[in-house]
Amino acid sequence: MTQRAKHISRIAALLLLMAVCAGSAWGQTTYHTETYDFDGDGVNETYNVVYLKLKNGNDSKAGDSQENAVKTWAKAYEKLPAYTGTTEADRNYAWDHNIIVVCNHTEIINIQDANTGNRPATITGTWPWTADNTTYAKVITGGGVVVDNGNSSTARLGADTKFKYIRFNGTTAKVGYLCLYLHDAMFDVGCIMEDFVDLSTANGATSGRKAPDMEVFMYANTYDFDQNKTDGGWLAQTKPVTLTIKSGKFGRILTSRITGTTDAYCKQRYVIANPDHPLMAIVNIDIDQATTTGAWNPKNYADDIAFLCSGMTQGIEYCDVQFNIKRAKIATFVGAMQGMSIAQTANVGLSNSSFFGRTETNLIPENDDDVVIQRYFAACLGRSQNGQNGMVDAAFYGQSTLNMYGGKIMSGAYVSAGGISGLQSPDGNYHTTDQYIPYLDNTTAYSKYPYMGIRYQPYDAGKTIAKVTTTLRGVTETIDLAETVTQMNIYGGVINGGLYGGSYGYSTEMEVAKTIAGAGSLWGETNVNIYGGHIYGGVYGGGEGSSNYYNLATAANRENFATVATVYGNTNVNIYGGAIEGGIFGGGKGLETQTAGNRITISTTNGTNPVNTDVTTVANEFVDIAKVYGNTNVTIEPKTLKPFNEWADPNVPEFDGADDDWEFTGNIYGGGALGAVEGNTNVVIKGGIINGNVFGAGKGEDGHPNKAKVTGNTNVTIDNAN
Repeated sequence: MTQRAKHISRIAALLLLMAVCAGSAWGQTTYHTETYDFDGDGVNETYNVVYLKLKNGNDSKAGDSQENAVKTWAKAYEKLPAYTGTTEADRNYAWDHNIIVVCNHTEIINIQDANTGNRPATITGTWPWTADNTTYAKVITGGGVVVDNGNSSTARLGADTKFKYIRFNGTTAKVGYLCLYLHDAMFDVGCIMEDFVDLSTANGATSGRKAPDMEVFMYANTYDFDQNKTDGGWLAQTKPVTLTIKSGKFGRILTSRITGTTDAYCKQRYVIANPDHPLMAIVNIDIDQATTTGAWNPKNYADDIAFLCSGMTQGIEYCDVQFNIKRAKIATFVGAMQGMSIAQTANVGLSNSSFFGRTETNLIPENDDDVVIQRYFAACLGRSQNGQNGMVDAAFYGQSTLNMYGGKIMSGAYVSAGGISGLQSPDGNYHTTDQYIPYLDNTTAYSKYPYMGIRYQPYDAGKTIAKVTTTLRGVTETIDLAETVTQMNIYGGVINGGLYGGSYGYSTEMEVAKTIAGAGSLWGETNVNIYGGHIYGGVYGGGEGSSNYYNLATAANRENFATVATVYGNTNVNIYGGAIEGGIFGGGKGLETQTAGNRITISTTNGTNPVNTDVTTVANEFVDIAKVYGNTNVTIEPKTLKPFNEWADPNVPEFDGADDDWEFTGNIYGGGALGAVEGNTNVVIKGGIINGNVFGAGKGEDGHPNKAKVTGNTNVTIDNAN
C-alpha cells in the first residue's frame, strides 16, 4: 500500500470512529432532510425535518413522515443535528432549518416534556409551508402545543425555539404558562391561541378586557431556587434573552414570575437575579394586524397583549429590559414592576414588589395606528391581590425611558400608578418611604440567597445602595440605584391625554388598605422632552393627583394619602416641537378643593371587578397633592429634527436648525395646575409663536391662594438669540 493510500485509509478510519461515537451518543449519524424553495428565489434549501406524534408515534421509527412519526420530544430532538454554533447567525440558521412537525389536529403535545439537548429548532403544526398567504390559515388543521398551568411543572424551553404556524392550547383548566428559561424565542407568523379561558380580572392586570390566559415569562423561579445554581439560586446569563413576537394573542408577558404567595415561598423564592448579574431581556414586537382576524383569532380577542410588563408578578427583581415595539395592540403597558400584595404573617425582610435596574421602551411604528396602547406606565403599577393581606410596595429604582417615535397611547402617560420611585431628592432633604431599600451588607446574615450581600431596610443616609452592572447592549454599564432617572422622549405619535413626568396618585387595581403612604411619589428628577407628535392634553413636569385613596381611607389613615403624586426633586420640561392641545406646566396637576358633605363616586376595585363607591367627602384643600419639592424648569426651544430611520437602535436624533415657525396656542406655566412648588420656577422661551400667556407661577384656584403657591422665585426669560 502506498503512503498516500495509507494516509487516506487513516482518514477514513478516523471519520468512521467519529461517526460511531456520534451514533453512540445520539443514536444516529444521518438525518431526514427535505428541500423546498419557500422564499421563491429559485433555490431549494435543505431542512432537517422530524415528525412528532405524542399519542400514536413510535420512537423506534425514523420520524421521517407522519406515518413514521416519533412519540417523544426527546427522540424528536435526538433526530436533529447536534448544535455547535456560537453566534446569533449560527443560531438563526439552525432554528430556521431544524423543523419539528407536530402532527394531527386532534392531538395536543405538551412542550413541558421537551429536552432539547440545546438544539435550536422551529416547532410547527403544518408542513411544508406555502408561499400563498391565503392558505396560511390551514394551520388550524395541523398540530398544537399545550402549555402548562403554572405549577411546579410549568412548561419551559430547553433551547432557543421558534414557533411558526401552530396552535397553542391551555391545559385541562385551559390556562397556559410558558417559561423561556432564558432561551431566545420567536412567535413567528401563524401562531394561534385557540383554547384558553379568559384571563381573570382578579389579578388586576387586564382591567376587565377579554384576553386568553396565555402567559409567557422569560424566567420563572420554579426550577432553580431549590438548587445550588450559580450565584446562589440565580442562573446567571451570558447574554440577554430575546423574545420576538410576530403573531399570537397573549394575556401577560413578563420577564419573570414568582410561584406562590405564602410565607414559605417568600422566604425561599423571592429575589430574581442580583446586582452583579441582572436579568437581561430584549423584547421585539411586530405583529401584522392582517393576521389577527378570522381564523387567526378564533376567540376574537381585541388586544394582541393584555398586559406587557418589564418586571414580574411579585417580589424583587434586578433587571435590564428593552422593548422595541413596531406593531401591536396592547391594553396595559408597565415599564417596570407589576406589583402585588403578599399574605405573610412574618416579616421576612424582603419587598413584595420592587424593581431595581433599567427599562427602556421604544415605540417605532411606520404608522401611528400600528401601535396602540390603552394605558402606559413607565415604571410601576400598584396591584393588590384579593384575599392577600400584605401591603403593596411597588417600588422602582434605576432608569426608565420612553422613546416614542410614533403610535398611540389612548390615555395619559405616567411614570407609575400607585407605585413609588426613587431614593432621595437631589438636595438630600427628602427620601423614600419604602421600607426595603437594597443596601450593601455582606455580614453572615445577608451573605447567602436570597439576600446575596444585600440588606433590604428603610432609608439610611450612611449606607451605600446597590448598583446594577449590566451588559445588555454588549458593553459593561453601571446603573446607580441612588439616582433614579425617568425620561419621556416624544418624537412622534399621539397621546390622548396628559403627559406627566411624575406619576398618577391612584391605581384602580389597588385597594386603599394595601397601599403604602405617598402613592405615586417620586424622589428624583423628572424629564419630559417633546420633539414632535400630538398630545391631546396638558404636559406636566410633575404628577397627577387623586383624592380616591384619601376619601376611601379610614380617618386615622387619611394623612398617608394627602401627599400622593408628589415629586421630591427638580422637574424638566423641554419643548422642541410637536402639537400640544392643553397647557404646559413645570409642576403637577393637583385637585380642586373639596368641601365637606359632597358626595362623589369613585371607581375602585373589590378584588375581582371594578365597582363604584359613593363617598361623603371631608373639607380639604389638598395643597400637598401633586406638589413639587424642588425647582421646575420649562424651556421652549423649537427645532427641526433630522429624519430618524434606524428603529432597531433608537438614539436621540440630531437637530437640523431652528424652527421659529413652531406655534403653540395655550398657556405656559412655570408652576403646576393646582399643584404647589417648594422651590423656584424657571421658564425660558427661545423661539416660536406663543398664542397664549406665559406665567412664571402656576394655575391656581379662586379663594385658595396656597393651591398653586410657589415658595421660591419665579423667573421668565425671553431669548430669541437662536
